[in-house]
Amino acid sequence: MAGSDIVYYEAASNTITDSHAKGESAPIKDTCQDWTLVSGGVESGKIFFEAKRTLATGDPEDRAIISDHPFPKNLHRVIGAWGDGTTIGYHSGNRLKGGIRFFTDGSTEKLDTVISDTSLQNTDLLAPSYTVPSHRTTYYRQCYDLQDLIGDSTERHVVAMTPVIAEASNPYVHHLTISACPNGCGTPLSGREGVYEGTECNGVENMIWAWAPGHDGIVYPDEAGLRILTATYRYMLLEIHYDNPGATTGFSDSSGLKLHHTTTLRPNDIGLLVIGDPTIDIPINFIREGVSKISFDCKGLMATMTDQEINIVQRGLHMHDAGAKMEVRVERNGQTVDTTKVDYWDFKAAGVHSPITANNGFKPQKGDDFYIDCYFKTSSTGLSFGVGSNDEMCMEFISYWPKQNFQQVADWIPRESCVLAQACDSCDPTPFGNYLDNVGLSGDQDLGRAFDQTGDCRGGVVGTTTTPEPSTVVSLAPKFLLTAILLALGAARFNLT
Repeated sequence: MAGSDIVYYEAASNTITDSHAKGESAPIKDTCQDWTLVSGGVESGKIFFEAKRTLATGDPEDRAIISDHPFPKNLHRVIGAWGDGTTIGYHSGNRLKGGIRFFTDGSTEKLDTVISDTSLQNTDLLAPSYTVPSHRTTYYRQCYDLQDLIGDSTERHVVAMTPVIAEASNPYVHHLTISACPNGCGTPLSGREGVYEGTECNGVENMIWAWAPGHDGIVYPDEAGLRILTATYRYMLLEIHYDNPGATTGFSDSSGLKLHHTTTLRPNDIGLLVIGDPTIDIPINFIREGVSKISFDCKGLMATMTDQEINIVQRGLHMHDAGAKMEVRVERNGQTVDTTKVDYWDFKAAGVHSPITANNGFKPQKGDDFYIDCYFKTSSTGLSFGVGSNDEMCMEFISYWPKQNFQQVADWIPRESCVLAQACDSCDPTPFGNYLDNVGLSGDQDLGRAFDQTGDCRGGVVGTTTTPEPSTVVSLAPKFLLTAILLALGAARFNLT
């Protein structure tokens, strides 16, 4: 998997190899070998190994292993693959995926605690056995009255949301979103533009959260919750993006989201900020063939905050299949104070990526400026922005607290503040402000990604050089049914694929 920092074990020779991946190909052996084998072998038909490595090696072909403790910091994304041949080949179905918290105090994961909490109520928002159309892209929408579903009108806080996805639905459900409908549910849709089906909000809709494969769900801190059954948060819109590239017919789906909620209100309300181009209003009718970059300048947005700072719960970066890299920078008084990026974008792995560095304790302050750079790589000459799976997007979702009254459109879209900084030469600049260009790049070397750097592997520095914990051992336990395991340390996915 492109962008993965890899160590693999070969049982026959009882050796490990430090390597990395830059594409969908065999691992590339690192110039410097930074992993040390502690033990390994075969036992009861199971192959196992334990290895150790310095957390931050300073090797451009390694990713630093940074602290993922405490919550709400993200887990490390880990992938695994295995085979029984004498050489490494394509894993096919021999693969696994998940997340591991390497630095822990032994306590139960916050999301697991919420899911098992019997004092909470659970409400499902599910598609009613919807038959997925055979065309490539479908956005199915269903509006629900929470008061009817819950059977109560008492205001309450949602403290977590988790996906409800059957295994058979995994190939088709690209992502889900949930929004509030302040004016209630609207009229049924019937294949509008061949894309939308189901029921609509009656007018305005307020975005709440987006889920994509690679996330187990979202859990809010004890200080905040998503307030529902208010005047504007009684009716909820579930939107499911189905991707059916194989034109499969007759498949019925009942996917959706589970709301975990309580009538014991918390001190603060959750808000959602979407920056970049959330309404697909970017005035570009093409993305350049080859490698290119399109940037958004969200200056002035945070100046409309009512508090001096906000606390981030979760960040998710979103592009489509032509995406190559995405980076979001925050500047304060002209200085960069935070950077969140996905070096190697993979639309097939997850539609929304939340890198290990995304929830690092950074708190945006009043007056901060956001800058979003989306890099694309395509051989097509007709690619454009749009809602379809084969179109492109560029946006970031930020769940935060306490909720602010930003200057915005439709209660959540900061379109007035996030303006396109680089667009096509022929566009009229009047509605959006300062256009520079839709920048064409010379190739992958201009992406500035990890593993594309050169130099002495003992002298270069990639990512953080801080050693946040004294331990230098990453132990794989319990023992896996593997002959080779690939660790995607720091890879921008919540899955092991």
